[in-house]
Amino acid sequence: MKILTPLSFICYSIIVLTVMQIQPAGAQNYLHQSFDSTGFPPGGWSNVYVKGAAYGGSVTDTIWNRESSYSFIEPSAATHTGTGMAAYNSWGLYPGSEALLVTPAMDFTSYISGLNKLTFWFYKSNVTDIGWDGYEADTLNVWVNKNATLSGAVKLKTLIDGIRNVPVVSTAGWYQYIVDLPDSFSSSSHVYIIFDAVSAYNVDLFLDDVSIDHNPECSGNPNVTFKPGHAYMPICFG
Repeated sequence: MKILTPLSFICYSIIVLTVMQIQPAGAQNYLHQSFDSTGFPPGGWSNVYVKGAAYGGSVTDTIWNRESSYSFIEPSAATHTGTGMAAYNSWGLYPGSEALLVTPAMDFTSYISGLNKLTFWFYKSNVTDIGWDGYEADTLNVWVNKNATLSGAVKLKTLIDGIRNVPVVSTAGWYQYIVDLPDSFSSSSHVYIIFDAVSAYNVDLFLDDVSIDHNPECSGNPNVTFKPGHAYMPICFG
């Protein structure tokens, strides 16, 4: 019988933690968008004006746009990856102005069992030179629906751009958010994710690296059991 020394136990723990990052066998990607192409919105996406107006700007200022960087006012943001990101000009819009950025329709019927998951990156700001001090209140609501409108949509998450507003973080920068999609959409042939931007006339909203994936159910017994503290966590490879 092999005795585990403290060092070998540490090595074993590191190996297990690395294994946990492996994507399950059979996982499928429905959509990935990093907004790197200069054409905006990307093919199949919709950019929808809901309400509001710009301070001395044009109609195009009241909908989503593509930016390669942003330094006009804090936050001074680069893209999360690549050469582009989706941006909403909250700083130049009357409070309450609103626009939707909607994904193409996705067909979930081929993978009824398992879990569908949304992943995206959102920029959290901390403007100190104007006095907002992380309490910026421009909002991104994220919805899922069986049509490309907010009628009947299910809210997945609400994010406010200031670091002191939900979800609270310690420093300005890009943060990844992962949301499980409701089972009620798992057999739908037309599923849309809707990014709903609402201005508070504070700073611009930024979105990057949107991905929707399907992870299948585990089949058979877990290959590995990981014990964090006193709770066991089975790890399945599909």
